[in-house]
Amino acid sequence: AQRAGRVVLFVGDGINDAPALAASDVGAAMGAGGTAMAVDAADVAIMTDDLERLPDAVALGRNATRLIKQNVFLAVAIKLAVVVAAFYGEVPLYVAVLADLLSLLLVVGNGARPLFCAP
Repeated sequence: AQRAGRVVLFVGDGINDAPALAASDVGAAMGAGGTAMAVDAADVAIMTDDLERLPDAVALGRNATRLIKQNVFLAVAIKLAVVVAAFYGEVPLYVAVLADLLSLLLVVGNGARPLFCAP
C-alpha cells in the first residue's frame, strides 16, 4: 500500500510489532498492554486496549491538524495585514502591539475551542 502512495496505519502492542510500527507511515501502539519497545517505536500511544477507540484517535488527530492550520493562517494573516498597513501609512506602535495581542487571543481561543465545543 505504501508503494502505491497510500498512508499506512499499523496498530500493534508487542515487541514483534516494533519494526512494523517504525516502518509504517503512522504507528499506533496499544499502550495499556503494550511493551515499552512498541510504545517507543510508535508515533502514537493509545492508552487503552480497546480498538474501538482508534477512530476517535484518528478524528482527534485530524481535528488537531485542522486547528493548527487555522491558527497559523490567523496569526500570519493578521501580522501581514499590519505590515502592509505600515507600508502604506504610519501605524503607531500601540496599533501593532494591539494587533499582536489580538492575534494571540484569537489563536489561543481557537485552539481551546475543542475543550468547550463537542466535535
